[in-house]
Amino acid sequence: MIKFFLLALCLAFHVIHTVAQPFRINEVMSSNGGAITDSDGDTPDWIEFYNSGSVSVNLNGYGLSDKKDLPFQWILSDYTVNPGEYLLVFASGKDRREPVSWNTIIAEGDEWKYLAPNSEPTTNWRLNTFNDANWLTGKSG
Repeated sequence: MIKFFLLALCLAFHVIHTVAQPFRINEVMSSNGGAITDSDGDTPDWIEFYNSGSVSVNLNGYGLSDKKDLPFQWILSDYTVNPGEYLLVFASGKDRREPVSWNTIIAEGDEWKYLAPNSEPTTNWRLNTFNDANWLTGKSG
């Protein structure tokens, strides 16, 4: 009986691991200094999820928490994340049920310009007219 239980447990872990792997936590911002604001203009912490799989994932009934003894402190609503989509969930305590979803500007494998500076870049690097000819070019991760 114990062998059957261990085999079933290993099989369940394998299935959960292989099925759940394409849907992942992509990024966490625990000290949002204004990079992303919520609909009120506030800058709460946030968690970004990414569905890199080939099937949609419905989050109905999944939970988030910052307390080990209360794993479902906040229950996600009936929301589906399609393949290739990102989902941003604010940890604001406002209990809003409409998550923020968007597509990234630079997708995996896109060629883009970047700088690995030794010092702060000039302030005009954010302008559309900035000449980035001296910046490195590479594929995104």
